[in-house]
Amino acid sequence: MNLKIKSLKTWNSPDGGGFECDLFVDDVKSAHVYNGGHGGPNDYRWTSSVIEETVAKFVRTVPKRKAYGSMLNVSLDWLVDEAINAFTKAREDAKILKRCLTETLFRTAKQGPDAYSRIKLPFTPEVRALCVAKYGAVEFLNETLAK
Repeated sequence: MNLKIKSLKTWNSPDGGGFECDLFVDDVKSAHVYNGGHGGPNDYRWTSSVIEETVAKFVRTVPKRKAYGSMLNVSLDWLVDEAINAFTKAREDAKILKRCLTETLFRTAKQGPDAYSRIKLPFTPEVRALCVAKYGAVEFLNETLAK
């Protein structure tokens, strides 16, 4: 079973942030998911009780995962959080790819995996050489994301 989300909306809240989205099961819209961001579980509005029960049966078959030093049962909320993370990463990657068309984006050895620097010049061999000369070992997102 493939779970994906679409139409993600997020906002800040006292407990970190809320969201709402549509949950798709095997490419069929199956539920609207809402979390107000106040520490409680997700609220699901299913398109049918049959889909709800099918998803519940699937979730019970998902193997336990290691988290916080223990093996834990996986919940639907956990799977939705993973789908939201994948959706958000894909959206951010698309923004970065768009920037790569007109700017040089790179990551130095001191920057973490989610950080990068940019130069408002198109990525060329000359700009590449200048960055390497100034920063040493540099990963160019223009090269790594284009693959």
